[in-house]
Amino acid sequence: MKRFNIIPKEQRWALDWLNANFRKRLEAAKFSYTCGSQLNMPIRKFFEIPASGGVLVCQPCNGFAHLGYIHGRNCFTANADELPLLHEQLIKNLEETQNIATEGQELVRTLHSTAARGKQMHLALTAIVERKFKGAKFEDGVFKLI
Repeated sequence: MKRFNIIPKEQRWALDWLNANFRKRLEAAKFSYTCGSQLNMPIRKFFEIPASGGVLVCQPCNGFAHLGYIHGRNCFTANADELPLLHEQLIKNLEETQNIATEGQELVRTLHSTAARGKQMHLALTAIVERKFKGAKFEDGVFKLI
């Protein structure tokens, strides 16, 4: 609707402020909850939350395990009604919560960072140039050419 000027676009300064405020709040949180949207896909927050140093708590999206996420190791999966109990468990064991946050941050750094995507794209483009590319996928946390 913004693209077609049906509703006004935000001013650049407002977007910058909102984004900075979001990053600040995300970095201050020990854990954050997100879902995969109505499309059940890995939205940006699946990567932003662990990258910021917090524990990702989410409803698993399509392909969740193939992206390298493992419940209780580098994230937690939960439905909305399970959040109060999980919150209590995470608060009571902050050392383990921090270990899971660190594992999640490392997962994003090694598999889903800009540098990692660059290497993955290089592999895919090299295969395309060599006429060997038949697709690519993540499988159990590993980027693989088909």
